[in-house]
Amino acid sequence: MPIISVQIEVLNSKELVEKKKGKIAKWAASIFIGDKKIKKKVEEQVCAEVVKTLQNTLKAKLREEGVDAKINISVKNDAEIEQV
Repeated sequence: MPIISVQIEVLNSKELVEKKKGKIAKWAASIFIGDKKIKKKVEEQVCAEVVKTLQNTLKAKLREEGVDAKINISVKNDAEIEQV
């Protein structure tokens, strides 16, 4: 079975936090959480949204083409990828 792998690295996590939560939240988050954890949280949220969109869109498009398929999309962290 073919496997498609997609890797996402968010390069503007601080800007996204600022845009979504505001400057005060960005400042507070950077003090209490730290830049690496902020980036990790943003990347997790982006991956979850990508998975949701892929599942919905892919299933619909395959059905349009008459393809009956089981779709399994998952998110793996760096440690899980290194073990494979």
